[in-house]
Amino acid sequence: MKQEMQEYERIINLSNEIQTQIARLENTDLIKQYLELLHQNQKLLQKKKELYKKIKTEEYSSCDHLWIETITDYNFLKTPFHYCSCVKCGLDQGVVYSINHGKPLSFEQTIMYNFLKKHHIDNPNQINSNIKCDFSLATALYKKIEENHPDIDNITMQKYIQTALDSIRQNENDTQEKENRIKRLTLNPNFNKWHSRDIVHW
Repeated sequence: MKQEMQEYERIINLSNEIQTQIARLENTDLIKQYLELLHQNQKLLQKKKELYKKIKTEEYSSCDHLWIETITDYNFLKTPFHYCSCVKCGLDQGVVYSINHGKPLSFEQTIMYNFLKKHHIDNPNQINSNIKCDFSLATALYKKIEENHPDIDNITMQKYIQTALDSIRQNENDTQEKENRIKRLTLNPNFNKWHSRDIVHW
């Protein structure tokens, strides 16, 4: 017991000494400048987050969405839940499923969720492509097509994506073709969802 008390007192004395040194340092010009810059940076980061929310909200509001049906998750019966995601702006209705099932949302997903809570997606210019596809694959196809055809309209884009998916499905078992396409579309090298169920269009 005596040894523990001595150690306890030693820690208290050491802690007091450290706090004294901290207080002394905080009064130096260099540390004051550091703390002020830290405070300014925190304010800038907060402002950046606020502006980013506004930018993304405006992007979601002004987008003439091209919806792809994606598999967001599976329930306990291994039945897939399907949700629509826009390949143009990235708006993913699957965030509603995530939050309803207690899954944490990233900063980006939280912006999507708050937008979907406030806005009813009912724009006559939006196109439901009736394509069911892994979202990362659909987005990669969209970006690649847009690079070559920057002024393409949604209807033509839908046809291009469907044609690309048909080609993928026909070469489903060709390992080399899969690897080549992953490189062309700059997909994650671990991407291997080339099963028919991931690329069907109805």
